[in-house]
Amino acid sequence: MNILFTSAGRRVELLRAFRRAFDALGMAGNIVVTDINPLAPAIQVADRSYMVPRFTSPDYVPALAAICARERIGLVFPLIDPDIPILAGHRAVFEAAGARLAVSPEPAVAIAADKWRTTQFFRSLGLATARAWLPDQLDAAQA
Repeated sequence: MNILFTSAGRRVELLRAFRRAFDALGMAGNIVVTDINPLAPAIQVADRSYMVPRFTSPDYVPALAAICARERIGLVFPLIDPDIPILAGHRAVFEAAGARLAVSPEPAVAIAADKWRTTQFFRSLGLATARAWLPDQLDAAQA
């Protein structure tokens, strides 16, 4: 199985841990990384590396999908938080390229990224939550 790690940066030990796991399990596969910085340390320990546009670029997702198709990526792991909603929002693009994403479905990502929505979600499940309010709900006298 070939695995793609996005925005690999300095995650050298993480990549080494995956390599050890591959070896211990007798799995064949490549560790492929992307980054915007050609000096990113993780590039040195990956089997293959690619420079990609910044995650805010409209070319980012197509570049990742092309890498997935070229490298026959089976699983994509985002390594920075901003990648998560981008990947979740383009799940079909990656699946069409043959890759699965190690991210939650888009609705769950949207809830987790917003503290108020997370609180409301937990409350809807009947889970105890800390007191929370939105800024416009705070009485000026309590400030």
